[in-house]
Amino acid sequence: MPECAKWYNSALLNEVVPKKDLSEFALPDAAKDLVFMAKLTEEAERYDEMVQCMRKLVKMNSELDTEERNLLSMAYKNVIESRRNAWRIITSIERRESAKEKSENMPFIASFRREFETELGAVCEDLLGLLDTYLIPASQGCETKVFYLKTKGDYHRYYAKIAPRLSSARPRLMPMIKQRR
Repeated sequence: MPECAKWYNSALLNEVVPKKDLSEFALPDAAKDLVFMAKLTEEAERYDEMVQCMRKLVKMNSELDTEERNLLSMAYKNVIESRRNAWRIITSIERRESAKEKSENMPFIASFRREFETELGAVCEDLLGLLDTYLIPASQGCETKVFYLKTKGDYHRYYAKIAPRLSSARPRLMPMIKQRR
């Protein structure tokens, strides 16, 4: 194992700022309080917590108003964008390293890339699940339905971008591929 991969593994075990289990994040029970918490977490740029607030709101009330839809969209957009940007950088570095004759860094880079792919897949599956289970079936107006269907298309596109590398993505994407034919 390359030296940098050993460092990475030991750094994960001895985190400077330990990752907080987001299940410990105390969420209010009232819809108006969840909206307030979503706005608060957005201001603090704590988008993972913002996603939690909005996920709970969706499960409580599938019919979101315009402000709530925008908060949901903003939460997932910020969570996915940071990971997509990191993934693009890592895959670019991976291509550059693989072009070298002998790269000791490839295991480290590949491991790091897979971590981002797993996170990207999980975020996409989470929002797609909310859209399919709660939001699209409960949508009343045309504008709302179009908003959700566009969002669904965007997240399927993000998912498809990493899907060739994720074996878990295949079962989810196959019905859509067959549907398009």
